[in-house]
Amino acid sequence: MEELNAYSFKEFIELNEEERELYKSFGLKTKPDNWGKVDILEWEWALIKNLQDLLNKPYLTYNDMSEIISLASGISYEEIYKLKWFDVFRFYNFVTKGIEQINEIEKQISYEPTNEEISAGIEEYNQFGWFVTLNRLAGGDILKHEEIGKQKYCDVFAVLKLQKIDAQFNKNLMKKRNV
Repeated sequence: MEELNAYSFKEFIELNEEERELYKSFGLKTKPDNWGKVDILEWEWALIKNLQDLLNKPYLTYNDMSEIISLASGISYEEIYKLKWFDVFRFYNFVTKGIEQINEIEKQISYEPTNEEISAGIEEYNQFGWFVTLNRLAGGDILKHEEIGKQKYCDVFAVLKLQKIDAQFNKNLMKKRNV
């Protein structure tokens, strides 16, 4: 990477498209760096959900990338624009790799609705995204939403996985009792 310039992120964004794409291709291949932050599974649950929402967009702009970095690091946009482009990409790669890891582990708690649930309209909940989970964790108490959002991702995930196991156990138990 010595042949590439140590542009600031702002200078990188201002490059002509061809040169920017060259730098971007190198940047997306840089080794992830968490800037000394704790493991992403220790981050706040609501932060992780917001990052997932941003990273799941069909197309990301450099403004989106700055927002992701700002949310994940607590650094202002102005400070991000002053950082070296490759440092920004290293942290961005850390965040995206962490979110990919979380997306994989969340498959453990994914839920496939039954045909009966689909015909009853369960898919209407999709419009609310992860807010449905937040509201259920809060027991419908809006005053608890912020408190739950601040919990470590790993702790909330453990609760959700336990709830899924409980639901499956109860479903299996009911089947055995009805046989």
